[in-house]
Amino acid sequence: MNILFLDDSSARRKAVLSIFPSAYCVETVQETIDLLSQEKEWDIISLDHDLGGRVFDDSFRPDCGMAVVFWMIEKGYPRVAVRRIILHSFNSTAAFDMEYLLRFCGYEARRIPFDIGFYEGIANL
Repeated sequence: MNILFLDDSSARRKAVLSIFPSAYCVETVQETIDLLSQEKEWDIISLDHDLGGRVFDDSFRPDCGMAVVFWMIEKGYPRVAVRRIILHSFNSTAAFDMEYLLRFCGYEARRIPFDIGFYEGIANL
């Protein structure tokens, strides 16, 4: 299973790798975009919104998870290249906005906060 996981928490990245050792775990928007630019197919792209140790980030910051969503939409990232997008941010407002934009543009996306059924949510995909 090809998983791309964006999160600034080393503990969460470590937890994902303990269950999915082949996952690509990154902590910055640029690392995420670099991987998405490689034209690889993904079963799951999982995005956090608030990065860099910040909470309740402005969604127009170029270094928050929403920047990945804007990039995907702006570049016309192929919907067929990703099976599902999960927004695992604790920032429920931003996660809702990310989900709405992605769904509006035809991607399959849903919010699954990391601590509430995250692994079960991935396992059921």
